[in-house]
Amino acid sequence: MQKKDTLSIYQQKRILDAASCLFAPKEVLSRHIIKHIDTYSLKKAYLSTVKKHHPSKHPSDSLNKRQERVEFLKKAVKAYESLGLYLKNKLPEHQPLKKNTIIAVGGAKGGIGKSLFAANMAVYLCQQGFRVISIDLDLGGANLSLYLGEKFVLDRTINDFLHKRFATLEEIISPCKHGPLMIGGDSSELGMANIAHAQKLKLIRNIRNLDTDFVILDLGGDTSYNMLDFFLMADCGYVMTTKDSASYIGAYQFLKTALYRKLRRLTGPEAGEDKIRSGSLAHLLQEGLSAKNTGIKCISDLCTHIHQVNPLYTPQVLRPIIHFNPYLIVNKVTKIHQASQSAQAIGALSEKALSIPLPLAGHLSRNDAIEDNLRNFEPLVATEPNGKMAREIQKILQKSAIISRAQ
Repeated sequence: MQKKDTLSIYQQKRILDAASCLFAPKEVLSRHIIKHIDTYSLKKAYLSTVKKHHPSKHPSDSLNKRQERVEFLKKAVKAYESLGLYLKNKLPEHQPLKKNTIIAVGGAKGGIGKSLFAANMAVYLCQQGFRVISIDLDLGGANLSLYLGEKFVLDRTINDFLHKRFATLEEIISPCKHGPLMIGGDSSELGMANIAHAQKLKLIRNIRNLDTDFVILDLGGDTSYNMLDFFLMADCGYVMTTKDSASYIGAYQFLKTALYRKLRRLTGPEAGEDKIRSGSLAHLLQEGLSAKNTGIKCISDLCTHIHQVNPLYTPQVLRPIIHFNPYLIVNKVTKIHQASQSAQAIGALSEKALSIPLPLAGHLSRNDAIEDNLRNFEPLVATEPNGKMAREIQKILQKSAIISRAQ
């Protein structure tokens, strides 16, 4: 069996998804199960689950309840098989990247380098031969075009799409001289930072339908519903911080509000395959997330409470938590240990309160070339394709499995 520290994020999610059908929430959310599961404990948990939830053991159940148990036991069988593959070292290492992989760059504070990183990452991916579309979703402070080396006033912006002057996002795409395509923003229009819910859903649908290899979303420095929903739509989310305590506290707050937002909208159209259709589960979840519920202090408490009320609900609640796996990037680092210190501080809090790991994808060094880049507004990766920033971005993309280590 592979050691825990050699498993990819994708493998860990596969294991935890399966374990959520057979084991208690605390064992799953603590990741304890990954390290300690063996053939004996797997068989014991599986047989116990089947015995406890088989419809024959509950003859007074309603027809709907019996069907719930049947579906749950089907998941338990698949979980047993999947965990068996893990014990035999047969789980695939990575999920193949799909067409139109969406990458979001977010954080709860402005001025920490999100646009600079998003622009340089877009240029770097283009240099590797990928088709990339960068989208400025900082609706209240759009500036991505500058960091891509383009003019500030654009002929067409995302506002034109939102106001139905153009039917599709493809019609407002602008080319950039350094490779990426761009959908720029215009924050000069009053109220554009607060677009309507229907506009947001339309924008999300159109972003997902773009014909490209990568879409990079440059988000604003706040925790509004719009920013959180744009972050949550991504296949890979980067949360940026600096080594300053105010910045990494803001990063944790961003993570917390994003996860709570994800759980609260599980009954809505944004939930996708995670959507909860059981009214009683929806009520339990919303009640548990309420600020008035002082008995639930953390995500683990919430899941344990729901598990105690109805174990059949456990996989549905754990899955969106397991699949919420953003990465941390520490910017403006002068010494390498500063990145790991910041990551440890945020990671420990995230594990305790949110039951999510926060892998450090990498860091960006503070240096004179980057400071000059802020004044000259040319992507540093374009002017120095083999420079320090390019190497650091390469490591970040490799660590988060966006590109292979062979590149």
